[in-house]
Amino acid sequence: MAKIYPEIEEEYHGSYGEFQIFESLKQLPNDWYIYHSLNWKDRSKNGRITWGEADFVIFNKNYGILVIEVKSGGISFKEGKWLQTRLDNSEVNEMKNPFNQANRSKYKLIDEIDYKLPYGDRCFIDKAVWFPSISNEELNNANLPLEYDRKLILTKESLNNPLYAILSIYNFYNSTRYTMLSKNSESVILDTIMPSFNLVPSASNIKDEADYVFYQLTNEQKKVLDFISDQQTVAIQGSAGTGKTFIAVEQAKRLSSDKKVLFLCFNRFLYYHLDNKCKLDNVDYYNLHTFLSKYSNDDISTDERCLKALKNIDFENDLNYQAIIIDEAQDISDKVLMEFYEICKKLNYNLYLFYDKNQMLFQNKLPKCLEEFDCKLTLTKNCRNTLKIVQTINSVFNVNTSVNGFSISGVMPTFYFIDTDIEDKLNNIIDNYISSGFNQQDITILTLTTEEDSCLSGINQIGRYKINHESNDFGIFFTTSKKFKGLESNIIIVIDFDASQYNDYEYMKNLYVSLSRARQRLSLICNHKSDLNLLANEIEGNLDNSIKVARKFKVKIEE
Repeated sequence: MAKIYPEIEEEYHGSYGEFQIFESLKQLPNDWYIYHSLNWKDRSKNGRITWGEADFVIFNKNYGILVIEVKSGGISFKEGKWLQTRLDNSEVNEMKNPFNQANRSKYKLIDEIDYKLPYGDRCFIDKAVWFPSISNEELNNANLPLEYDRKLILTKESLNNPLYAILSIYNFYNSTRYTMLSKNSESVILDTIMPSFNLVPSASNIKDEADYVFYQLTNEQKKVLDFISDQQTVAIQGSAGTGKTFIAVEQAKRLSSDKKVLFLCFNRFLYYHLDNKCKLDNVDYYNLHTFLSKYSNDDISTDERCLKALKNIDFENDLNYQAIIIDEAQDISDKVLMEFYEICKKLNYNLYLFYDKNQMLFQNKLPKCLEEFDCKLTLTKNCRNTLKIVQTINSVFNVNTSVNGFSISGVMPTFYFIDTDIEDKLNNIIDNYISSGFNQQDITILTLTTEEDSCLSGINQIGRYKINHESNDFGIFFTTSKKFKGLESNIIIVIDFDASQYNDYEYMKNLYVSLSRARQRLSLICNHKSDLNLLANEIEGNLDNSIKVARKFKVKIEE
């Protein structure tokens, strides 16, 4: 089979004839190169740029190059004018002289190729015309212009035996006499007609593109926002990365044009982030405990006391909200959520809950009040993480979250099993990320345990990098995965992985949360090299331990 470029063609300029020829030329042997719709440009002596296109360019190292102009449909020549009759509607249109069109491409190729060939090498380059809708009989009965020779015109019959037809053209020109190409000259011609290049974007440009992609509303999210605009109580479920917080903020923005909105979440760091980065007129951001503390001097350390404080707030007379949005609803008790539901029903507020059943770190059951909502929707398209990271996230619970059409493939996450000093390993990992174009502020380190029990406990500096325990614009942020839930970072480094807890559901939920925070890069570190074998023993299969773990978590293993 011939080497044909492009391998798959979809449009053929609307020409059925070009489609027929494309399919026919595939039959040529594999030492033939076929280029369809080869575009080129040239500059005339007066400086004007001209553009051209060759319908087909055929190359064989033994015969040279043939430029073929294709004209399908009915072909006629009257009073010095070329006319083409369309087969679908019999419409007659004037067209350019096919030989002249092929000539332009022919001389462009001569100009580009001749001077590049080594001394003594040469390549035949000339033209032909293909009328795929015209039979040999019809062509033989035609009175062709003086410049045309029937032996330079391919017809409908040529489609059936393209090799014979093409070789007939080359033989007419005696092309082998004018073709002498070394292996190097063949490569020069191929690179001239269809050059290859690889422009590698910098990591910072890749990061910028990813930022743009991740912050576009997916079609799914737009449909959700449009649908819930007329609903009073809405509960939206979505796995990590499906854009729940993004939709919640966008909905707050839409509502704020004519309503005052209370936006609640559970996580303190998420509250700080929203209040600093997503400020909107008529929208008040709080996490639940901060909101309740504002209106109660009592202890709100338990769910029961939170409920009591909430019931003591006079929403109707003391507050001026018309809509309440609650993110991370899976972490708020059922009774507290039901109280918000009753408040909104009584006062005709809009209520929107966003939750993820896989991120219930503080309770084990979904709130029963969800059954009372007018509308319940599920998000299925990941819009936060790269495809490679999504695959790793999904592997934890065999979640089948798909990706949106803009998703970036990204870099496969890396799972390290080490006995070396954790600070040295972290320093090397961070150095690699920084040298790739990321900033320190792009990197977050999450521990799967507490900060006090972490291997980084008491460490405030790694190499030249400052470690911060509060999110700010300087240094690298270090916190627990539970505290960071609801937030995201371009790079997540997860530490303190314990293979002995692989079968602990609560531990794996914590792992799921931490992995899902990574937008573009993900590293996971286990502080004990022997844990690789321990973890592999929990995974079915007879493969090498490294391969089993790599396949399970969709990661690269490094020791």
